[in-house]
Amino acid sequence: MKPHLALKLAVAGTLLFGTAAIDERTLECEQAISHLRSCCVNLDAKSACGDGCSPVTLTLDESHCLQDSSCEAIRSSSVCERVETASRAAHDTTANETDAPEREEVCP
Repeated sequence: MKPHLALKLAVAGTLLFGTAAIDERTLECEQAISHLRSCCVNLDAKSACGDGCSPVTLTLDESHCLQDSSCEAIRSSSVCERVETASRAAHDTTANETDAPEREEVCP
């Protein structure tokens, strides 16, 4: 069994019996951000996976891609910076959606 899968199953099982459920997109995002933190020393993506009021920044495909990417590929492709930028843009309450630039893909 892949380590990612075992951890996901453990977290999912814990959450099912806990007080709150977590959706798949949030869970996958949390896993991706956890992996990014091991690759990106100063990652600043505090609410990239939502915080109850804000949206999840990463798509399921991006989360899966990031989880499967090596730290070397992540760092060489400036993924850390792109995730930070996407997270800030998604949570910028002063931005006008019609003026916002199209979001850059975050996975290498």
